[in-house]
Amino acid sequence: MYVRLSITLSAVLLGLMGSMAVGCSPSRAEQQGAQRGPLAGAERIDRRGIGDVVERLSAGRYTYLRLGDSAPGEWLVVLSQAPAVGESFAYRAYGVVKDFRSAKLEREFPRLLFASANKEKTR
Repeated sequence: MYVRLSITLSAVLLGLMGSMAVGCSPSRAEQQGAQRGPLAGAERIDRRGIGDVVERLSAGRYTYLRLGDSAPGEWLVVLSQAPAVGESFAYRAYGVVKDFRSAKLEREFPRLLFASANKEKTR
């Protein structure tokens, strides 16, 4: 009886340890999802500019900005505090994605530049 109980407990513990080990590592789908983040397919660029905000869309922690002198269909997306419509915004863009779809906004952006506020004035 003691031997059988010991073998059963060992099997249960091994099963739990295996389950915990599997739970600790990301699944293949999670790994692929992380690799497919918005910047994963972006073309790297280094563009600085300044423009007046003519349209602003908030989507959680992201803010989408259309500047007055931007090419048709071109938007910026930033994580930081974004200016209001009518304000000037100096930026540095580091990636661009064509035909980007925002699930949160349920909208497609023909050309989206991933940017941050640029402390250096370029005007």
